Amino acid sequence: MPEYMYFCPNCKVTYKYYENAPRTCGRCGNPTIYTGYEESEWYSISKRQKSELLENLKNSEEYQREKENIKEAQAKTKEMQALVETIKCTTGFNFEGYSIVNYFDVIFDEVIVGVGLFKSISASLDNLMSSITGSEATEITEKLAQVKGLLRDKVALKAVKMGANALIGIDFESSAIAGMSLIMISMTATAVKIEPNNK
Repeated sequence: MPEYMYFCPNCKVTYKYYENAPRTCGRCGNPTIYTGYEESEWYSISKRQKSELLENLKNSEEYQREKENIKEAQAKTKEMQALVETIKCTTGFNFEGYSIVNYFDVIFDEVIVGVGLFKSISASLDNLMSSITGSEATEITEKLAQVKGLLRDKVALKAVKMGANALIGIDFESSAIAGMSLIMISMTATAVKIEPNNK
């Protein structure tokens, strides 16, 4: 299988990939450029040829355009992350001092996690919790809290992409998967847009 040689002008590092597709540098996050060579060909050209080729690639319009695209995507990601961090959440259906001005959709997501603390679990989460020691229960509780936080962020991101700034009716459900050391945790919520009442 051929390996394609890519170059990061920022770090001056070459990478080889099995697929000829746009990539980003693992060090700086800038785009890498396809040199036009497979690995076997790359090592057959002189250092001077490589240097000239890489300098031309660095100054190419294609590279500059891809670099700008990545910057825009990174800025958009940061913007989304900031909105996710500030989104309002409630298990109820309203926020004191705010009015819901738009309902978007009910959002659902789920995660399956391995318990890994005992040999087998039953189909009932209640039976599961009563069959383990206090320290194990604490560890599982902490793990469930982490997963719920992850789910909340995933659902919040979906909501933000819709244009929502709040989640109402948040509901978590947990269930053990029979015959396996796995727990499925799901979350549902309604994405809405809210505005202060005094606006």
